[in-house]
Amino acid sequence: MDASFVEGKCGLACVCLQVAWRQAMKEVKAVRDTITSLDTHVKFLKGYSGTNPEFDNL
Repeated sequence: MDASFVEGKCGLACVCLQVAWRQAMKEVKAVRDTITSLDTHVKFLKGYSGTNPEFDNL
């Protein structure tokens, strides 16, 4: 892997590879078991940004 991949500058081929990797990971049970719901993810982002500490109360 070269620096362009790490920096996210490798173009469409890397984007396709990343999408394929994410799709493949969703098929792994251990990964599926750790995926958070969209609602929980949004609460985390709001709490982490400091605008709403709601995530701390989950």
